[in-house]
Amino acid sequence: KELQVWDTATSSANRSSCCVGKSTVPGAPKAMKCHESLIYIAAGTSVVAIDIRTMRQVFKVNHQEEVHSF
Repeated sequence: KELQVWDTATSSANRSSCCVGKSTVPGAPKAMKCHESLIYIAAGTSVVAIDIRTMRQVFKVNHQEEVHSF
């Protein structure tokens, strides 16, 4: 699934510039948590950390079973 980060301070009249970055996660997100410049996303059978400044994956932790809570 695709993750998009939006600038909420940008006017809604200019929607094309509101999206400031995109990344992908493995499966449908179950939960997300932000801490400083990282966003942690539980999706499918893993938890992914993405740096929201660069929209690059920092690390990924895999589980044997699907994640149901985070």
